[in-house]
Amino acid sequence: MEMVFNEISVSKESLTTFDANTLFSFFLQIYSKAVASDLGISRSIMTPIDFNDLEISAGYYVAAWRNSPTVDRDDKRRFLGICERQNISIPSTEDYQFVQYDDFDGKGLQIAYENQSPLISIPSSENWKQNVIKASLYDVENNEEKQILLKNIYCEESLDVHKDWLQSEANKEHLRIRTPDAFLSNISTLFPSLVFHRNALAQIKSQVNPVNIPTILEKLFILEKYFSDWDGGKFECSAFPPRFVSPESGETLSRFKTEHTFEWEDSSVLVSYHVRYTGGDIPGRIYIYPQHDQKKCLICSLHTKLPTVSDPKF
Repeated sequence: MEMVFNEISVSKESLTTFDANTLFSFFLQIYSKAVASDLGISRSIMTPIDFNDLEISAGYYVAAWRNSPTVDRDDKRRFLGICERQNISIPSTEDYQFVQYDDFDGKGLQIAYENQSPLISIPSSENWKQNVIKASLYDVENNEEKQILLKNIYCEESLDVHKDWLQSEANKEHLRIRTPDAFLSNISTLFPSLVFHRNALAQIKSQVNPVNIPTILEKLFILEKYFSDWDGGKFECSAFPPRFVSPESGETLSRFKTEHTFEWEDSSVLVSYHVRYTGGDIPGRIYIYPQHDQKKCLICSLHTKLPTVSDPKF
């Protein structure tokens, strides 16, 4: 499981070099303890910002930190490892929802919410010295607000607090699948109620970033659970977590009918429903088509989004 960097946890104040270095060293050591634990935490961190451009505190950038002769060599080594493995990601924007904490837009918070992943925060204030972060999810389109709870790792105690949950997540069979070959060889066993279009199979082989495979599998498992009991009747989006499955607008399907149409067996299907996931530098999407006659779900595409009225470039 990947942790998600909470980019708004960096200090908004101008700290002394000593204090900033001490704080950042603490963060790096917690990262090291987390990935060295037996809790299934990946060395790769999902992050909405490039760690190479990180501002450790107001006006003090990581470039200066790297060049400081007083910085511990082990900390520099830990940071280099983070930079090499970072999974720079962008949260979903097409559904006009965003996550805020204390009037700050938290892209990392939104990624953690969308992917059901734990945060890792720099404990720069009491706000981030919490094992659970209570944030606000705003739905601009429907003018709605709701409170969400996000698991947060900021110290060694956090690992103990979340230990049971992290271990249960690590024990999930699909989280051990990390390569395209393993993904493909386990599809029929893990997802008997899902049918994969040749386009989706080709994407697994050559387009899907391996770092996103556990996230994609997590979404597919939720779909599998629904369709394993589906009677072939009406497909209910409300049976899933809020905003898990979204339909395309009629205008999008009209203007981009060709792009949303997939040939299947002796006919073609126009795909409306999609499932979002955060996938590095792409807006990850899984496009699905409920097959009422077969009581199964056709997975047509699982790489990036198809063109829409709001984003025709895709």
